[in-house]
Amino acid sequence: MTGAVCIRTYLARAAAEIDRAFLDSNGIEALIHADDLGGMMPGLAFGAAGARLLVVEEQAEEALELLGSMPGTHPPG
Repeated sequence: MTGAVCIRTYLARAAAEIDRAFLDSNGIEALIHADDLGGMMPGLAFGAAGARLLVVEEQAEEALELLGSMPGTHPPG
C-alpha cells in the first residue's frame, strides 16, 4: 500500500483488527502495523501505540467517518 497514513492508534491489536475488518467490509483497504511478531508476542507492542491502522491517504477522511459511525464506538483519545 503506497501513500498510506495512520488514522488511529490502539493499545491492543484486537481493537485494530475489528476496525480494519469494518473498513474492509465497506470497501476501504486497511492495514495494521504492530511490532508484536504478527500477534504472537503482544507484550512487545506495549508502548505509545501498540498497533496503528493505516489507509491510503485519499481514503483517510472517509475511513474516519465510517469508524465514527460504528455503533458503540467512541472517538479516539
